[in-house]
Order: sequence, then C-alpha cells, then structure tokens
Amino acid sequence: MAERAGHRGREGAALLRAGGGRPAEALALAQGKDSARRWALLPRALAQGEASALADLPLPEAVARLQKLCHDLLALQVGAAPRFFDRADLPERPLPVGALTKWWQQLAQSTRTAEHPLNPGLATEFLVSSARQALNSRR
Repeated sequence: MAERAGHRGREGAALLRAGGGRPAEALALAQGKDSARRWALLPRALAQGEASALADLPLPEAVARLQKLCHDLLALQVGAAPRFFDRADLPERPLPVGALTKWWQQLAQSTRTAEHPLNPGLATEFLVSSARQALNSRR
C-alpha cells in the first residue's frame, strides 16, 4: 500500500509540475487521459515526429503544451531550471536559441488560429513537424 501511495505521490508531483505549479491545472490533467508518463515522454515523441503525441488533444491545448516545452528548452539554454518538465525528460544536448525562438514565434502564430483551424489534422501535423525540426536542430 505504501508503494502505491508513493507512486500516486510521484504522479501527482509530476502533473503539478506539468501544470506549472497550478493545482487546478494539475487536477484537470489528472482527470483527463493524461499521465505523468505521457507528459514525460512528450519531448521524445515530438523529437521523433510522432503526431500521435498530440492527436487526441484539442488544437489550443496542443499549442499550449508545445509552448510549455519550448519555454523549458529556452530556459535551459540560458541556465535556468525548467518549469513544466523534469530536466531528465528534456534533450541532453544544447539546442540553438535561434531555432527555439523561431519555433516560439511559430507557436505564437498558431495560437491565433488554434480555436478555428481550417484543418485540425493538418494543423497538428504542422505543429509536430515544427517541434521535430526545433528539437533536432543543430544550429
């Protein structure tokens, strides 16, 4: 029983981190289909171009998650601690700040049309492609 409680505690802590320290957002993540494991695997899945990582999310939520990932990657590049992801879940090698800021600008543009995309599936594919490009950028 103590082991199960410990697992729930780690899961809750990870979801609280994913929610940026906001309990209401962590609760919403826990009540949805999300798990701490799915959250932790998101950067790796996006680096591999796996659209399934975002496929079942509404487009505004997908953009918000990508912005959290981009935020943490930018923070790492300037020596700050990540806010939403555990450091171990993020890429080990440094990523170019230029590529990350370009990605951030693409995400900011995507927020303008996320509520009413012409083709949600195509928009998701674009978001995953942009994430993959940024996460695999060498310069």
